[in-house]
Amino acid sequence: MSVAYLRKDRLKKRLFPFFKLGSSVRYDLDRMREAALALEQGAVHLKLKTRVSRSLR
Repeated sequence: MSVAYLRKDRLKKRLFPFFKLGSSVRYDLDRMREAALALEQGAVHLKLKTRVSRSLR
């Protein structure tokens, strides 16, 4: 994630938790991962088996 994205999130969306220490902003990496996983959307990712052609065996 870019600095600009996180800055906009702090001002508008508030999706990612942060700490404000004076003029510094700090993020807990574990909580950032949890928040990002909570936003995940889409289909379930399945491992596709790759076929090896008979000529390569």
